[in-house]
Amino acid sequence: MYKKCVTDPAQHDENNFVYIVHGMISPDGKGLTSMDIEKKIRRFSNPGEFYRASLIGQLDAENAKEKVSWHGGGLSHTEFFGAAGLIVEPVLDELVCIAWNCYLGSPPEQEELKAYVAMHNRKRRWPSLLLMETKGPYNELIIRGDANTEIKGVVYREGLGEQEAERLCSIAEKAAGKTLPVIRLPKEVYETDDVQGKDAELRRGFSFMRTENERLEAQREFEEGNIRGGKWRFRSERHIPYKIRTDAEIENIAAMLKGEELFGIKEGGSR
Repeated sequence: MYKKCVTDPAQHDENNFVYIVHGMISPDGKGLTSMDIEKKIRRFSNPGEFYRASLIGQLDAENAKEKVSWHGGGLSHTEFFGAAGLIVEPVLDELVCIAWNCYLGSPPEQEELKAYVAMHNRKRRWPSLLLMETKGPYNELIIRGDANTEIKGVVYREGLGEQEAERLCSIAEKAAGKTLPVIRLPKEVYETDDVQGKDAELRRGFSFMRTENERLEAQREFEEGNIRGGKWRFRSERHIPYKIRTDAEIENIAAMLKGEELFGIKEGGSR
């Protein structure tokens, strides 16, 4: 499903590609030291940890049929978190525990993220839907680390991530033990970019509200598919959901995760 559709960044075709991208660096380049980046990279190969990513891509009609079994024309969605990130390739589809067509606001801390995965494991949408119907800026995959996961390349957004991509590539190449391709994506063009004058702010505001409403609807669909129950609440005006968990609940779920039966995967990627 996911592994079948991804392409090799070493043979990058700007009109036909699909990558799983772990976005790392914000457009201002702040917040992550080299040590932070190295720590995140180690998660890719650690079966006891999880990391977040996005599925991005652009396919013409013929390749959409071949790669993601979509017969409705071309597909395109190239946004991911931040300005630069790493292209990763999990060895098995089963390592992709969650894949949804919106930003989910999953917990950043590992123990909470493990509990989140235990609650929502196997909620996954098809790659074609992630590329065609992502609501909000980017979709969200939560992937379990595995010793055979590969770092395949570095990707950055034109006009935002050039310098940070160089820093990221230098660190990632040491971790991967090989030279990595660096992929430049063109700057995204939005429907309100050419709006000028006094209506510009209003138009952009309406566009943001419409996009955010669509994202929240996709997120609601994700939450209502939760067969294990539990109440949600929203945190501040950003509307980022989080599960209310006691320390004891987190410890219990984390203990469950030590048994591979929950994911059906053994260390190293074999079933």
